Parts: sequence; C-alpha cells; structure tokens
Amino acid sequence: MFRNVQTIITRAVQRSAGNVEQKRTTFILRRKNEPDVTKQTAWRKLKKKHYYYLLEEHTHAKKQPNIEMVLVKNVENVGNIGDIVKIPQLKAYEYFILTGAAVFATPENVKKFGVLKKEDSIPIHIQQILKKLSKTHVPVIMHKENPWTLERWHVRVALRNINVMCTDECIELPKEQISGPNMDINEKDFLIYLTMNDKYRTPMRCRLFQISPNEVNVNLAYNPKFYMEPINAIFPEEQKLLEEVPLPLVERKGGIVILND
Repeated sequence: MFRNVQTIITRAVQRSAGNVEQKRTTFILRRKNEPDVTKQTAWRKLKKKHYYYLLEEHTHAKKQPNIEMVLVKNVENVGNIGDIVKIPQLKAYEYFILTGAAVFATPENVKKFGVLKKEDSIPIHIQQILKKLSKTHVPVIMHKENPWTLERWHVRVALRNINVMCTDECIELPKEQISGPNMDINEKDFLIYLTMNDKYRTPMRCRLFQISPNEVNVNLAYNPKFYMEPINAIFPEEQKLLEEVPLPLVERKGGIVILND
C-alpha cells in the first residue's frame, strides 16, 4: 500500500515538473534574532522569534554589472577602435557582439586590438561636443541704427548667450567683412569655425539679426525657432557650405560647453 502511494506521488511530481519554469535565483537571508551560543555537544530548541528572517539580497533582482569590451570598429557616441568601454549586458550582446563591433576585453584581445588604436583619433567626448556644436544655429544680434563691423567678440557674446564659452582666438570669421546696419543682410546666415583645444575644428551656422534698442523685449524681436526657416547666405559662395552643415538641434539642453580650456 505504501509503495503504491509513493509511486503515485512520484509520478504526479514528475508530470508537474515539466510545467515548472526553473530559475537560478538565490535569496540571502539573516536571522532577525540570533540564537544564543551553545556548546558543541548540547542541543537547544529554537523559539518562535528565531524563525523571523530579514532579506539581505535577492540575486535575481540584483543589477548585473556592465561588460568590459574592446571596440574593433569606430562606433559613434561610444568610442574608437581599440578603446575599452563598459556596456550593459543586454546591449553588449545585441548591438556589439552580434554585429562584430566589439569583443570581450580579455588580455589577448586588449593586446591584439590595442595596436590598431590610432594616436590621432578624436576622443569620443570631443566627438560628441563637436557634433553638438556643428548642429547649433547661433543668433548674432547687432545694432539696427548705429554703424558696426562684425568682430570676434560679437560672436563670442552670441555663443555665451547659448552657454558656449570660448575665447576670441577660437573663433574664425568669414574672410569678407560684414558691416551694417544693412537690412539686406538681416536674418541671413554666415559660416564661422570654432577651434577646440587648438586642434579640433568644426563649422557653425550663424544668423544675423539687427535689432533696435528701443525694442521692448529683444527676445521677441525675432522668431525663436528661426533654425527651422530656410537658409539664406549673406555670401552666395557660402550657400552650399551652409547647406552641408548638419541640421541644428531642435532642442538645446542646459549646460556649458567650455572651449580651449
């Protein structure tokens, strides 16, 4: 009788085991109330309070560490070939291992692909700053009544108004001089170049606005979404270059970009 019952229970457990999803999870617990120390040969009955436990760690819910990988290709916004980067596990397998863009950072791979790293390659954080600068459309506000000639410090002030800090030496103006007031060039674009760390050069699109100081609010004197309007170059020879510059950022987040520090 006992054997028949045992056989029935065993078969029922085996049938139900196929419907159970097994997970490698571990719960690390500790007693809320530690029992007193007893002798090695003695035996002590635990009380009810000794069966209360506190959860120390749940390994399944623990955030997995990032994987160190060596890039075998130049990946935008991540790094250059030979760089060692840390990437989340799911993203590492899906976007880097399967595509062949990176390998695990073993000593052999670090030595193998580290040789391919170019000394003149642009660091990833520099690439991100240059990309953001090239997509920024700078409003340059000049006087509508008094005569003026565009100089570097005018552009520096315009850049400072959009939280880009630089020195006059970083700014390269067009070869031809821009003077005013001249309403024929109002709300038209011109191209400048910024040099970062005396090494990295990027183009930036600027738009000239001539505003009278009698305006109640200077910020309302021109369309704040001017970057969505068509490009009209002050100098016709720059029209094609201005169109080749990446489209400006739709939204500019806060923060300060420091050039040539």
